[in-house]
Amino acid sequence: MRFQAALALFFVLSAAPFAWAAKHPPVPEPYKHWLTEEVPYLITDDEKNLFFSLTTNEARDRFIDDFWKVRSSDPDSPVNTFREEYYRRIAYADAKFGGQNGWASDRGMVYITLGEPKQRREYPNTKYLREMEIWFYQSPGGGLPSYFYVVFYKPSGAEDYKLYSPYLDKPEKLIASTNAINNEKEAVKIIDSDLGPEVARTVISLLPTEPVDTKNPEPSLQSDIILSRIRDYRNTPENRAELALRRSQIEGVSHRILLDDQFADLAAIATRDSPDLASIHYLFRFWQPRDFALAQQSDGRYYYSLHLETELSGPDSKLIYKDTQQLQHIFTGQQVGQIRDKSFGVENRLPAAPGKYQLRVTLTNDLSHQVFSQTRAVVVPGFATGLGLSRIWFASAQPPLPDPDHAFPFSISGTKIWPVGSDNTAIPSAAPLRFLVQIWQPPAEPVAEAGKKLQVDTLIGRLGSPDRQTATDSIDRGSFDVSGNLLYGKDLSTVSMAPGSYRLVVKITDPETQQSTAEAVNFTLRGPDAFPLWTARANSFGKHPDSVLNLYRSGLCALAQGDSALAIRYLKPLGESGVETHDALDALSRAYRMAGQTDLALAAEKRRDTLPAQR
Repeated sequence: MRFQAALALFFVLSAAPFAWAAKHPPVPEPYKHWLTEEVPYLITDDEKNLFFSLTTNEARDRFIDDFWKVRSSDPDSPVNTFREEYYRRIAYADAKFGGQNGWASDRGMVYITLGEPKQRREYPNTKYLREMEIWFYQSPGGGLPSYFYVVFYKPSGAEDYKLYSPYLDKPEKLIASTNAINNEKEAVKIIDSDLGPEVARTVISLLPTEPVDTKNPEPSLQSDIILSRIRDYRNTPENRAELALRRSQIEGVSHRILLDDQFADLAAIATRDSPDLASIHYLFRFWQPRDFALAQQSDGRYYYSLHLETELSGPDSKLIYKDTQQLQHIFTGQQVGQIRDKSFGVENRLPAAPGKYQLRVTLTNDLSHQVFSQTRAVVVPGFATGLGLSRIWFASAQPPLPDPDHAFPFSISGTKIWPVGSDNTAIPSAAPLRFLVQIWQPPAEPVAEAGKKLQVDTLIGRLGSPDRQTATDSIDRGSFDVSGNLLYGKDLSTVSMAPGSYRLVVKITDPETQQSTAEAVNFTLRGPDAFPLWTARANSFGKHPDSVLNLYRSGLCALAQGDSALAIRYLKPLGESGVETHDALDALSRAYRMAGQTDLALAAEKRRDTLPAQR
């Protein structure tokens, strides 16, 4: 029996384990050493309480054997690679992070918990800055983001490295001089000047995709949530659930279990579709072909059955609307042979209004009873904003599909693109790197903009490496549509690039005003394990962007963002005779009240209350 969970899922980072001995009956050596100095970042509170209840050494030995067995990738194998890797990390931490007790240092705790970072950069102290290290992690599992940074700094030359918190420490803690006391803006300015803009944004937010303004820095509370999950890694719900699943599989018990981003990934982008319509597109994909289960019918054909639930919440984390789809399909044996070595994904599209959202997607495989869930933050742009960019996403070389109805997921300007991911995408080595973005400028007649140019700069680099690839292009602003939108894409060669983790930056500059905007995304060049993708398409968006359901949901989004005028624009047509519904009139009434138009709100409520029950 083999399990696919990543090693890091079961590691823990916390200062709490060192206080256990004072709260429980004494444990004899060598078991005390095992508990407090070998597995304090790994053992859950439930396991710890059970261990303290044991009264014989025989029972403790059996507990330890089971403890490692449940974490093994192959419980039946005489070699426990999980245990070997765990002790290798302890030895490395002791050797590299402060001597015999390096395992107890902040760097040691992070390393033992999450393993070797994908990238690592050391920054020696300067005239103005303290000594720092920045580690970059990618897909560690355990309910953590797909990628993030961890920053360490030395408070003084005599002290060891300390884990840095953007919210609690703030950038000023990284400044060695007195130039930025109680002045975060000056601190970020100094860091930007000495170490560059990438480090400056990292000390504000550990999340590469979180919006950051280095001119007016607001340290990220979301970063502290990440650090909190690292500190209590052993007790995260994902870790506890995965351990329960492993125990049940060893014991032959069937469970329905929630699995995290070590198995699947969610890529989401927002687009402007017309002068007053916007969408959120997403791709929910599995990393490995083996993580998606098919079943065989009595006639020899194969099928899948999936339940897709999508939730869109506002900036206050309150649910705006929920969409559910049942996805099923039947395959011949020949078709199964064509997709056997491909990973599976689901594409979908949702209506939205300008603003900030939390997108949560939950996919349940009805055959295996496995539940995969992911959450992403999404920002939908305004319709009259200045120069801007969507999130970067990567696409396959499959030819685009004409979409005259403008209704498919990842369909922009009547062209359906085939996505393979965004952040954290794995690209086969030597394959062309096809990226796309939607560029935004203020609405204007294309004829009036013809001849004016925008400069597009692309850069591919690696953290800590001076090697980088750059390219510069220009765009005629007359190519934008009347709403100020343009789909831009480019194929970049990866032939000369070694396998590993990279970062792509796309920057758009207006040469006339020098206004610029940029987006960045991480990706990995991999070998044969970068599987091609096949997808199913969900139908949450329907066939028409301005359908009754889409306008209603867009109106709910505008209400959640506090934009009463836009909400009224969406919802007012739904109050017309023949199409009105109780829910639409109720939402329209709320929009009128938000706008201070009480008379119209009362009229909408009166019509709502007189609708027949069946409507």
